[in-house]
Amino acid sequence: MRPAFAFIISVLAAAINATAQQAPDSLYVSITDLPDVSVFLPAPSDTASMEFADDFYQWQWGVKQRTSLRGQQASDDSRYGIENMASIFGTVLNITINSENTPAIYRLLSKAARTGAQSTFSAKSHFYRKSPLQQLNQQPWGEYDTNTDTGSYPSAHAAMGWASALVLAEMYPDLQDRILSRGFEYGQSRVITGAHWQSDVDAGRLCAAAALARMHSDSQFGNDMQAAQTEYRHLIQDSNPTVAGWPQGENFLPVAVDTVSNRYYGDVIGLWHMKPERTTARGTEAVADACNTDSALLVTFAPAMGIGDISLDSVPALLRLIGEARSAFIQSATQLSATKFRKRPFVKLGGPTLLPAGEQEAATTSSFPSTDAALGWGLALILAELMPGCQNAILQRGYEYGRSSIITRYHYPSDVQAGRNLATAVVARLHASPDFTSLFQATQAQLTPHSPEQEP
Repeated sequence: MRPAFAFIISVLAAAINATAQQAPDSLYVSITDLPDVSVFLPAPSDTASMEFADDFYQWQWGVKQRTSLRGQQASDDSRYGIENMASIFGTVLNITINSENTPAIYRLLSKAARTGAQSTFSAKSHFYRKSPLQQLNQQPWGEYDTNTDTGSYPSAHAAMGWASALVLAEMYPDLQDRILSRGFEYGQSRVITGAHWQSDVDAGRLCAAAALARMHSDSQFGNDMQAAQTEYRHLIQDSNPTVAGWPQGENFLPVAVDTVSNRYYGDVIGLWHMKPERTTARGTEAVADACNTDSALLVTFAPAMGIGDISLDSVPALLRLIGEARSAFIQSATQLSATKFRKRPFVKLGGPTLLPAGEQEAATTSSFPSTDAALGWGLALILAELMPGCQNAILQRGYEYGRSSIITRYHYPSDVQAGRNLATAVVARLHASPDFTSLFQATQAQLTPHSPEQEP
C-alpha cells in the first residue's frame, strides 16, 4: 500500500471511529449500525475503461455551466455542513432554520444530514477513488472546495443534500417536489464544480436513501419528525393534515436521456457491458426478476430477509405492505413516463432480449423511468427498515433487481437510476401517510418472530 494512501485510510478510519462514538445528539445511527453501502454499490469505473464515458461527458457538461447563474449556485453549494443545509432548505420552506427559532426542525435536519453524509464513509475507504480535481490535476473551482484527497466515491455532499431533502419532504409533503428538486440540484452542483464525478453523486444519493431507511428504525427519529412537523405547521399556520399526492418526478429529476445527448453513449456502453451476464446464472435471475407480482416480490426478497422458507400465508400484513408500496411505485413511475416517451433499448437498437414474450407489449411503453428499478430499490428500503439486521443483504438484492432490467435489455442504465431516485422520494411520501404507518407497524409485529438480530 502506498504511504500516502495508507495515511489517508488511517485518517478516514479514525474519523469513522470518532463519529461512531459521538454523543447521541450528533447522529441518529452510529457508523457501525449504518448499512455498509460497499456491499451493494458497484466499484467506480476506471478512467481507462469505456464505462468512464458518462463521467467524463458529465464533467465536460459541468465545466460549461460554470459561467451561468447555475454555475454560481454550484459554487455556493460547495459550502459543506449543517448551516448551509439550514440556509438552502430554509429558503425553500420560506422560514429561517436555526436552533433558536426552529429548534425541532433544526434538530431533525442536522442529525439526518450528518447521518446521511456519514453513510458514505465505508465506501470511500473501501473504493478510494480520485476526484476530478486529483485525476485531472486541477485547482478547486467551487468557492468552498479544497483539494483534500479523501476519496471521491460516493459524494458526501450529495448524500447530505439528498438526505436533507428526503426528511424535509417527509416532514411537509405539500412542498415535496420543491424540496426534492433543491436537494437533487445540490448533488449536481458537485459535478459542475468538478469536485466529484457524476457516478460519485449518484452513489451518494443511494447512500442517503439507505441511511434514511436505517434512521426510520430509530425511535428518536420518529419523535423528532413529529415534533418538526408540528413546529412547521404552527409556523405557517397550517392545521390541516397533508393531502399531497405522490412526488412528481418531472419536477425534480432530469429528463430522459435523448439520443443526441452525449450521455446516450454512456447508456449504450452500460447496456453493452451487461451483455456477457445474459448467458450466466445472473441472466437467469434477471428473467425471474421480471415477474413483479406481490407474491413474486416477497419470494425474491425472502432469502435476503432471512425468511426464505416462510409460508406466504403466514405473513398477510407483509404481502399487503408490499402491495401498497408496489402500487405507489408503479403509479409514480407511470406518471413520470408520461412526460416523455423513450424507446426501449431493444426497440431502438434492435436485437433480442431475454424476455421475448413481453417484447410486443413493452415496445409500446416508455423505457424511462425503470418501474422495475423503482420496485426493487423502493421495496428494499422499506424491507431494510423492517429488518435492519438484514439491511445489507436486502439493499444488495434491491439494487440488483433494478440491474436485471438492463441485463434483459428492457432498460438503459439512466432509466434504472431515475427509477431508484423516484422510489426513494415515494418512500418518503409513504412515511408521511398514517395509513402506511399503521400497516408498517402491523407488519413489524408480524415479522418479529422471524427477524434475525444480524445479517444472515
